[in-house]
Amino acid sequence: LNTGFNWIWPFLIERVIECNTVAETMMVGPQSLTTTDGQHVVISTVITFEVSDPKVYLLEIQGMSRVIEDSTYGVVSENITKRTWETIRTMDLANELTKDVRRFAKRYGVNILRVQIGDLTTTRSIRLMQSITNAYAPQKEI
Repeated sequence: LNTGFNWIWPFLIERVIECNTVAETMMVGPQSLTTTDGQHVVISTVITFEVSDPKVYLLEIQGMSRVIEDSTYGVVSENITKRTWETIRTMDLANELTKDVRRFAKRYGVNILRVQIGDLTTTRSIRLMQSITNAYAPQKEI
């Protein structure tokens, strides 16, 4: 598909698939990771992207909208878990992540414009705490 109008004959078309090719942002939820020096880190990112190849994005992958989030999760995890906390604090992490996520997402027809760090803290994740609390909470009788 090219930019602008793309004419389609309405002949035996069962479904029209479309995608937005302007820049969008997506919040990638928090990840709880451990650095090489044993520091527990929670990081969340904001991705700014655009679809550069609609044909690949629409026809060659399943779950188009999830590919950016899944790609980012993997790249962020790899970058954090292979470094120490001091290295992460002193390096330009957003720039490194932008280059790596851009390289990974390109094969899916997506151009990553920018990766921003939304949150980066050295705390343990409490996701499991809620499930444990709910498991031992007294049940209401009906």
